[in-house]
Amino acid sequence: MDASSGDVLSGPSNQFFISLAGAINQAQLYEAENKILLAPMARLGSLLQELLSHGPLFSFQSRDQNIFVNDARLRCDGPTFLKHQDFLKQLEVRKISGMAFMDRLNLDQWKVLLYTVARANRKSPQIFEEIQKTLAEKGLAKLVALFPLATAVAPDGVVTESPLPMPPPGPAAAVPGAPGAGAAPGGTAVIPFPRAAGRGTMVRRVKRNPRLFAGRTYVKSMLLLREYYRSLDDRDRLGYCQIRLQRAVFDLVSVCEQEGWRYFGLVNNKKLSDYLYNHSVNVTVLSLILGLKMSLSRPRLAELAMAAMLHDLGKSKLPRELLEKKGVFSEEERKQLSRHPELGIRALLKAKPYNESLLKRLLVVAEHHRPLQEKADAHAYSRIIAIAETFDALTSDRPYRPAFAPDVAVQMLARLAGEKLDPLLTTAFIQAIGLYPSGTLVELSDHALAIVSHPHPEASSWRMPTVRLLGLKGLDKSRTRLVDLSKPPPSDPARTILRVVDPRPFGISVTGFLLEEPVNDRAAF
Repeated sequence: MDASSGDVLSGPSNQFFISLAGAINQAQLYEAENKILLAPMARLGSLLQELLSHGPLFSFQSRDQNIFVNDARLRCDGPTFLKHQDFLKQLEVRKISGMAFMDRLNLDQWKVLLYTVARANRKSPQIFEEIQKTLAEKGLAKLVALFPLATAVAPDGVVTESPLPMPPPGPAAAVPGAPGAGAAPGGTAVIPFPRAAGRGTMVRRVKRNPRLFAGRTYVKSMLLLREYYRSLDDRDRLGYCQIRLQRAVFDLVSVCEQEGWRYFGLVNNKKLSDYLYNHSVNVTVLSLILGLKMSLSRPRLAELAMAAMLHDLGKSKLPRELLEKKGVFSEEERKQLSRHPELGIRALLKAKPYNESLLKRLLVVAEHHRPLQEKADAHAYSRIIAIAETFDALTSDRPYRPAFAPDVAVQMLARLAGEKLDPLLTTAFIQAIGLYPSGTLVELSDHALAIVSHPHPEASSWRMPTVRLLGLKGLDKSRTRLVDLSKPPPSDPARTILRVVDPRPFGISVTGFLLEEPVNDRAAF
């Protein structure tokens, strides 16, 4: 499919997937006799008719977090991309990577397809085969083909389930006179399915080496944020950079959804020379951890993350010398610094499309520095990001002061609750990260060094987190192991935390320890 036909298909294709996702959700909620699905099915029929007018079939398949329509990647904006991710997850839990429609469906056929997919037994290991069998029994096999997820071993050694392009089992469906297809008996032509991946090829989506993916996503987010800032005055490039940054943000959401505490250690990766980008990504991760604690939905988490990523956008318009100045700021310099929310709003207004998500980003840029008592009606995202930004700023080296230890920063946050920070959200944040946040290097009562892995879920045991025991020297990663201080192994002595230790004199990278899998973790329990 050439570029021009891809552009023609992108509009109705995007609408089709959004409508199909909504119809599957409704089929889960309402019985088949309910008339509420009539309008969505009619809409799907109209869109499918339009899509089939451009070729002998309409097929789509997920590959590496993108949707390929008739073997060409579908173009869409950031919010639509996020909706498609939710749709693909609906299919993924049913072991489906895509579909091919060979002809139009009437209302009864749409009802069969939607209810078969929506109400399949998701606990069954043979769910794909069961869906396929039901569709065949109902006479839809020649109208709709399903593409399965294939299980394969990824290059990093992780077994994953991924979309693998392949035709459905059994004889290929055929229609008269399909252009570009091989001849078949009776004057028909074989339907051309999307090209299959070559031997050893596998397209991976979200299920990959989680630690490696987390580290790469963090670095990628910093690089793409820098590229976005540098493109603010280039209207032709800005939209492209925004889409790439949004996709990196979606990956950060995926990272934090997978045991967010484990990847809290990413925010210990602090570089003074790249503070603006480093700080923005750290604030995004911290905001997501609090958002998860507040049980925000995935679309809301993505909105929150993008707002957090761009909260200090205006600082990119200030002189670097001012941002990195050591010592006390003059009155004029303070005024210049205080303008960065206004500069951020001006920069954001260049972005498109103008929608509710952009409005929320504008609110965050305007509100995140305002004391609570001055802005009692600040948006929830602004309040969350204010807490995350304060914590990251306190635990970062600045030109005019050294970083505070994590446990000291937690105590300072508690003192600011109700004065400059939302008290309920601050309490929730401290509960999420613990008194000793992940990545804190501590000395135990037996003088061994340990890195806090994750907090204890019970408030009464906040001082007893799970730690990665390093030993007295603390440098041999192959000998580290996890120990729950509240429930030590029978062979270990009871330990408590004596004090927080600065990791720099020991040459310890806490981020590296948190993201690497020790060989004997299981022996610690």
